[in-house]
Amino acid sequence: MLLGKPSQLLFLLLLVFIFEIASHSNAYPLSTHKRWIIDEATGQRAKLVCGNWAGHLKPMIPEGLDRRPLKDIVSELVEHKFSCVRLTYAIYMWTRYGNGNVNATFDSLDAPEVVEGIAKNNPSVLSMTHVEVFDAVVHELGAQNVKVLLDNHVSYPKW
Repeated sequence: MLLGKPSQLLFLLLLVFIFEIASHSNAYPLSTHKRWIIDEATGQRAKLVCGNWAGHLKPMIPEGLDRRPLKDIVSELVEHKFSCVRLTYAIYMWTRYGNGNVNATFDSLDAPEVVEGIAKNNPSVLSMTHVEVFDAVVHELGAQNVKVLLDNHVSYPKW
């Protein structure tokens, strides 16, 4: 059965709207052309210089937040000309601890020195969920123009 004329027009307008939004999306800022990686924003070749940031271990937050403020960690990456970070995570972070509080996780790990370091350098992290911390790290990397390569490293958080 064919749609009536008003329904067809509405459907067509909806499709045009969706395609228009998609054409302006920067959700995929990189593409490939032959053997090159292309930055869609500039049309130029992108050379990725990536570091690795582990976040898949038992605390299930990116390491180092007990040592330095998040902004400083990312600033140092930028200072050393890194353009992307491979950010590892464990599936457990979403399936078992998505709503879990970071402070409660550290209580079960018996790591008071790490909690003290986080309280000093990134105090808001302790009251966040694991997913919120991960989101804050990704946001700060993006704010400083560092691309993120997500790596589901393991299912269960371990080394």
